[in-house]
Amino acid sequence: MEISENISPILVFTLAKQHGGAEVRVVNFASALHNKHAYSVGVIANSPLHKKLTENHLYVVPFAYNRFDPRLLLALVRTIRRNGYKTIDMQTIQSMFWGMAAALLTRIPNVVVTVHSSYGRYKNSFKGWLYETMLRFAANKMGGRMIAVSESVKEYLLDIGIKADRIALVHNSVRWDEQPIQNSDPSFRQSLGWGKDCFVVLVVGRLEVVKGYDYLLDALASAVQERPQIRCLFVGEGQERNKLETQVRRLQLEKYVHFAGFQKEVKKYLAIGDIFCMSSLSEGLPYALLEACVYRLPFLVTKVGDLAKLLYDGKTAVIVPPADAKALTKGLVWLYDHPEERVCLGKAAYGYLSKELSLEQMIIKTLEAYHD
Repeated sequence: MEISENISPILVFTLAKQHGGAEVRVVNFASALHNKHAYSVGVIANSPLHKKLTENHLYVVPFAYNRFDPRLLLALVRTIRRNGYKTIDMQTIQSMFWGMAAALLTRIPNVVVTVHSSYGRYKNSFKGWLYETMLRFAANKMGGRMIAVSESVKEYLLDIGIKADRIALVHNSVRWDEQPIQNSDPSFRQSLGWGKDCFVVLVVGRLEVVKGYDYLLDALASAVQERPQIRCLFVGEGQERNKLETQVRRLQLEKYVHFAGFQKEVKKYLAIGDIFCMSSLSEGLPYALLEACVYRLPFLVTKVGDLAKLLYDGKTAVIVPPADAKALTKGLVWLYDHPEERVCLGKAAYGYLSKELSLEQMIIKTLEAYHD
């Protein structure tokens, strides 16, 4: 991949406190630009993303102030002027708040917002109103570009009044040629009280209502009655954890479910999964699914967002309706019962998505969006 040396200096600005899918995209993008072009990633000092970028020897500008400290604006303005950035790419709602103010003060020519998810679920809240107001202001008043990371995010931006010519669709992608970790050590399963022959349903994501995990637990309660070897491993943290743990106890699933919490390194968990499940009620194109695809894990997903647009039922995934525990139960049991078909689904999804969602194209289209 060639990157033009005529591209003006870039500041990717994100104030994320956790390291999630959006941050994976930032790290991949910075890695592609490294030693090829002038860039930096502005982050909260000592945040997980700061540490990840530093570990990878990438260019980072750490800000010593929290996301609500007005001194952050002054530090950002000084950074833009000192380093001569011509493009600022804002990645979170807090990044937009300070980044847009700094862009106005410094008159930086290229204003970009990478939109990772829809805030439609906050439609009637102040948070949702503020986010959508800032998006419209950035696009319509500042002449900014919106980068939508999925089809569903693009549709959301159109719905809130962003003009189509201000939106660039640049799908998430991963390093498809990355060598998966091979884990044949059964000790982790055994540490959970699970036998080496158990069937692990891996779930990676925030523990929130929109992920539909309550339906998955109801489905699991039925599935284990038929196939007692099925287990469910949740990797992630969120505000719904207490409710989900209460549901596990109510359904008497304690020996079938384990909550691993937030994990900085998810790959070791991908290595022990038998299938990957997303029971979401709404979804874009999550990095967790793409990383699971690198491991050729078969998918059990709901028919929502880009999961429905990019995957094909019976060919690259088992796809079921959202909010349907019975359909999820049927999917779990079918995947358990058909090991050869599982392998074929995992390989087919990898073959298809690795061609459709090229990392090189993600980088090129992002740079085009910066300077279109």
